Amino acid sequence: MKLKQCIDIAEDCGLNTLGDAVLNVDIHAMSIFDYRKLSGELMELYREYNDLYKSGLIDKDTSLEDAKLLIK
Repeated sequence: MKLKQCIDIAEDCGLNTLGDAVLNVDIHAMSIFDYRKLSGELMELYREYNDLYKSGLIDKDTSLEDAKLLIK
């Protein structure tokens, strides 16, 4: 899953931060993804998040609005 899609889901759920967005997907992963693709989808999400985190561009408290601007 791409981080942008994670953010879109979080906005639909009324969440505000990037940390909450990623946690939401993690918690509901079994309901979102096909079991055979679950690990790959989560790894894609974590990889993109970690790359931006290590670059110092985001953290768990980054607002969804700010994150969307970085991802474009």
